[in-house]
Amino acid sequence: MTSIEWDCCRHGEGARLPFQFAARSGTVRKCWRCALVYPPMLWRSVKIGLVVGTVLAVINHGGVLVRGELTSGVAWKIALTYLVPFVVATWGALAASRISSSVEAGGRGRGLGGQASGRRET
Repeated sequence: MTSIEWDCCRHGEGARLPFQFAARSGTVRKCWRCALVYPPMLWRSVKIGLVVGTVLAVINHGGVLVRGELTSGVAWKIALTYLVPFVVATWGALAASRISSSVEAGGRGRGLGGQASGRRET
């Protein structure tokens, strides 16, 4: 069996590193804090939030914007329209990259929310 070299987060060897991302340099493992601000995942979530948020804002608030009837209440709704797809994309990326100790050991584990992940290391 070959050993895998990990590029770990800045919190060091003692930190729990439950997230694993593919990178050009190999596999990167991150703790919660570093995974939340991992630039490739964050930029992907921002792009998804902008595209999906724009489509939803036009669908849901296009009439108000065209008529020029923007109020502070509508502005908050539009901001949330962008925030929700960003949060969902980030949560999905973290759920997909989550690893558990039993999966690392070659067994089946539990993903975010305690649901069986069904992923096996090959």
